[in-house]
Amino acid sequence: MSRAVLVPELRKLASGRTGRQLVVLPPAGGGFLPYLGLAATLAEHGDVHAVRATGLAAGEEPDTDVPAMVSRCLAAIRGLPAAPAVLTGWSLGGVLAWHVAAHLAAHEGHRPAVVLLDSFARLSPDADLAAFTQSIVDGWPASLPEADRNRLRRTATAHVRAAAGHQVSVPYAGPVLLLACGDGPVPRQRADWERLSSRLRTEVVDGGHFGLLAEERLPAVAGHVDGFLHDVLGKEGSP
Repeated sequence: MSRAVLVPELRKLASGRTGRQLVVLPPAGGGFLPYLGLAATLAEHGDVHAVRATGLAAGEEPDTDVPAMVSRCLAAIRGLPAAPAVLTGWSLGGVLAWHVAAHLAAHEGHRPAVVLLDSFARLSPDADLAAFTQSIVDGWPASLPEADRNRLRRTATAHVRAAAGHQVSVPYAGPVLLLACGDGPVPRQRADWERLSSRLRTEVVDGGHFGLLAEERLPAVAGHVDGFLHDVLGKEGSP
């Protein structure tokens, strides 16, 4: 049996000057590359850290259900110097951010701001999971070695299946931004989150799910995220 390569599950992406800790949670597929463009905006509000999902390094197995992913994220952020002020996630990463925030609120009395980047409380039963998985794999660099690409595909497949079998049902009382893509089912998406949050702010940006964090759309996305964080963090640092 191959031995797992030890890779840090929490990586610092950018340094801020406020002393706050901001964390981005892994989308389906497990990596943090999609967040690199947004990291500079987040760093205006504090240090930015990324949680890497298991399954991408040699010898690792991907998590196959959302609760296991949440537990791993909670374990990773315990290494921070302070509780996170902001939890951000794209797609499945937003679901993980929601659950981590709800856990912190219930068990530690801490309510971080949550940024949902086109995340869904439940996937449509008609969702094409194979096509969704292929879109994740296609979004990674073409130069990726074949062994790495195979691990990515296996991890993405496990994550997409986990997301399809999960529905968020736990409410959260902290501040939440939902950034929804205009090409998607925004009314249903918004309604699902509104049933769980009384502090939801929804903004809609043009385009589809897989291009949300692309360079040409980043200014609009960053503007909404920055405005939300300025509003909820204010001058004191925590919501």
